Amino acid sequence: MVRQDGCLIAFRSGCLLCQGSPLFCTILFNPVEPIGPKNLLDLMLIAPCTGNTLGKLANGINDTTVTMAAKSSLRNGNPLILAVSTNDALGGSAQNIGRLMNVKRVYFVPMAQDDPKNKPASAVAFFDLIAPTLLSAMSGEQIQPVWR
Repeated sequence: MVRQDGCLIAFRSGCLLCQGSPLFCTILFNPVEPIGPKNLLDLMLIAPCTGNTLGKLANGINDTTVTMAAKSSLRNGNPLILAVSTNDALGGSAQNIGRLMNVKRVYFVPMAQDDPKNKPASAVAFFDLIAPTLLSAMSGEQIQPVWR
């Protein structure tokens, strides 16, 4: 599990790796690098996925354990699931969300504006829909509607 700027949940051979000791905590000495060559993940979830992480993923910036693991997972053809939680989802991050929605094997946990009156550009994923989103992503399908 990665807890630097997000949370990584990995499935491998029916095992859910969540809670407990971190598997990868830093990019120092590149401990996250084996995720790609060894194909260690069946899927990857980033929750919460911040505006910063969205921007990095959309623009190919791999300077954290989370973005490096995400890149490796996608390179291996594994689903990447994003649970967005950002104050600028309908502002500066909208372009990055749109770009990522067009990337093969990237799936979104359904989301909505969390406070349209006071934070009109903010959106947050329905975290209670993570499990169904993971199952759908494993079948290659995006839960609809993404925006609720």
